[in-house]
Amino acid sequence: MKGKTKILLAALALTTLCLTLIGMHEYKRVNKSLNDSKEDFRTNTTDLLTEFEQHETRAQSLYVGKIIAITGKIKTLEKDEKGYFTIVLAPDASNSSIRCSMDTIESQNLANLLPSTNISIKGFVLGYNADVTGILGSDILLNRCILLK
Repeated sequence: MKGKTKILLAALALTTLCLTLIGMHEYKRVNKSLNDSKEDFRTNTTDLLTEFEQHETRAQSLYVGKIIAITGKIKTLEKDEKGYFTIVLAPDASNSSIRCSMDTIESQNLANLLPSTNISIKGFVLGYNADVTGILGSDILLNRCILLK
């Protein structure tokens, strides 16, 4: 019995050590900036919104989880209570928009941006919120966005 107990205790200790190391690795993990990442697609707000609105399933499988570079006109620049910025891009006279949650490294570069300015942004596509009512407009959600020069 003593030999089996020692083996069980050793296995338990090894398992605990492995789980602790994995947990520490995940806790310390950070998202890489998109500055050094190459975009998978390059498009503009009108074309991307049209693609999602007309062919949602195909667009979801093509774009979600990918990095895109998008050019468009700023509709609004929002800052939440924690100081995080979201740039909303939208074509003229459209309720649909592309919501770009900006990477915190971009905070200083956002102060001079004004609505109706054309800009290019690179970001990670999170998903699409379709407008089922036909009133509010649809949203494409991007995360970790950076401004392109």
